Amino acid sequence: MAEKDSVPPLAGKEDHEDAVGRLRQLLRAEPQAALARASDLFAGGLLPTRLIPETCALAGYAALNLGDQVLAESWSRRGLEAKPEGIAIRGRLLANLGISLYQRGAFGEANRILGRALGLARKAGDPESLVRALANVGIARSESGRNEEALAYLGEALARAEEQGGEEPFDSLSLQVRSNLGMALIGCGRGAEALGEIDATIEQSRGSGDSLTLCFALFEKGAALDIVGNRQEAEEAFFDSLGLATLFGLNMLGVRSAAALVRHNVDAGDLESAEALLEQWLPVAASGDSLRYAELLRLRGRVLALRGRWQEAFYESERAGRMELSGGTSAAAAAALSREHGSLKRRARVLSERIEGWSEAVMRSLAYLIDARDGPTGDHMERSTTIVGILGELLIARSTFATFGRVQLGRIVRLSPLHDVGKVAVPDAILRKPGPLDRDERLQMQRHALVGREVFLDAALSTRFDPLAATAAEIAGSHHERWDGRGYPEGLAGSGIPLSARIVAIADVYDAIRSDRPYKSRKSHAEAADYILANAGSHFDPSIVEIFAAGQARIAAAYVP
Repeated sequence: MAEKDSVPPLAGKEDHEDAVGRLRQLLRAEPQAALARASDLFAGGLLPTRLIPETCALAGYAALNLGDQVLAESWSRRGLEAKPEGIAIRGRLLANLGISLYQRGAFGEANRILGRALGLARKAGDPESLVRALANVGIARSESGRNEEALAYLGEALARAEEQGGEEPFDSLSLQVRSNLGMALIGCGRGAEALGEIDATIEQSRGSGDSLTLCFALFEKGAALDIVGNRQEAEEAFFDSLGLATLFGLNMLGVRSAAALVRHNVDAGDLESAEALLEQWLPVAASGDSLRYAELLRLRGRVLALRGRWQEAFYESERAGRMELSGGTSAAAAAALSREHGSLKRRARVLSERIEGWSEAVMRSLAYLIDARDGPTGDHMERSTTIVGILGELLIARSTFATFGRVQLGRIVRLSPLHDVGKVAVPDAILRKPGPLDRDERLQMQRHALVGREVFLDAALSTRFDPLAATAAEIAGSHHERWDGRGYPEGLAGSGIPLSARIVAIADVYDAIRSDRPYKSRKSHAEAADYILANAGSHFDPSIVEIFAAGQARIAAAYVP
C-alpha cells in the first residue's frame, strides 16, 4: 500500500474541490489513505461549508470498510450537522449512518434510517445517490438472510448503474453492486450463477485497482465455491481475501474471511490455525460487527468441544445463542420484518384490540425468531404458509371435507406460522447441528411438538375459550404425526390427527425438502413432490396428497427458494 499522501490545508476554492475529487478516487483503492486525507482537509479549518457534507460522506464510507463503525457514525453525524444543501448528499450520509448502526447490531434504527435514505434518493432524482441507497438496503436485506428481497434491490441498483455506464462513478458503482449481487445469489444457494458474476468482478477490479471490491469479490468467490463443493479453491480465495483485508486494513471484510477460514480449519482438524485466527479476529468483530461476532463465538465453541473442554464449549455455545438473538442474523431478520410490516409493538397493540386476551402479534414475532434460528434464510414460515393456503383453497373447491370451510382455513393460514414455536426449548447446538442427531438429541428435538402445544393450551387457560388457541395447539402439537401412526409425539393415526395438522404437515415437509438446512442442501420441486406423492397413506393423508398432486404446479410457481 502506498504511503499516505498528506494533503496540507488549502485556501483556494478550486484546490479544495480538487482535493475532494482526489479523495473520491483514492477511496476505493486505499481507504486508510482516503480517511487520512479527509482528516487533513478538516485540519486547517478552511474547508468550504458546502464541501463539508460530501467530505464527511466519503470519510464515513472509508471508516465503514475499515471496520470502525463508531468513527463512521461520527463522520456521518458530522456531515448531517453541517445541514447539507441537497437531499442527495443528505441521503448518502444517512445511508452511511444506517450501515454503521446495522453493523453494530442496532438493526431496527438502521432499517428505519436506510429506508429514509432510499426515500430521499428517489425524491432527489440523483442516479448515483439512488444506486447507493438501493445497494445499501439490498446489503442489509442480504445480511439479515432475506436474500430474495436483496436480489430485488440490488438488481434495480445494477440496472440503474448500467444505464449510466461508460462514465464515473457508475463504472465503479456497477462493480460494487455486482459484487453485492453475487453475495445475495450465494445466500439463495445459487453458487454456480454467482461465480459468473464474481469472476467478472474480480477481473475488472484487478484492472481498475479497486482493492476494496477485489477483496470482497474474493471472499464471495470462496463462499460460492463452498456451495458448489470446491473446498480447496474456496479456501485459497478466502486466504487471498484475508491477505488483502489485512494489507489494506479492511476489518469489515477481514472478519468475514477469517470466519470462513476458521470453519475450514476446524473441518480439516487444524485447531491450532483456527484458534490463532479466532484470537486475532474475535476482538475486531466484537468492536464493530455483531453479526460476525456471534458466528465466531459459535466457532470457538466448536473448537473447545473438539479439544474436549465440554463445559467451556457449552457456555460458549449458549453465549453465541444469546448473541444471535440480540445481534445475530435472527435479530437482523426480525428487524427487517419489523421494517416491512410495522413494528412488533404496534402490531401487538392492533391485534390485541381485535382479539381479546390473545397476543397473536407477540407469538408470531416469536415464530419469526424461531424460524430464523432454524435456517439461514428465516423464510420457511412464510413459504409453508403460502402452501397451506393453496392446499386449503383446493380442498374447499373440491369439497374434500364436508365441514371444512373458509373460516377454518383462515384460522389455519393465520396460525400455521406458529407450528414450530416449541423449538424455543431446543438448545441451539441441536437445532443447528450440521450432522445427524443422536438418540438423546433427537428426543429433545421431538419434544418441541409437546412444548408448542403446551404454550397454546396454557395461553387458553388464562382466557375464555378461543378457537384460535385450540387450532394453534392442534397444529403445534400434531404436525409431526403420521397417517400410519408412526409419527410423534403421540403416535396418532388417520383421521385421529387434527385436519389442521395434516394440512400443515405436507407444507412443512415440502418446504423442508426444498430448503437448505445445517445438515443437508435443498432439493428440487420434483424431488419434494415425489416424496409427498410416494408417502400418501403412510406419512400423509392420501386425500390431501391428491389435492397436492392437483395443485403442485401452483405450489411450484408460488415457491421462492
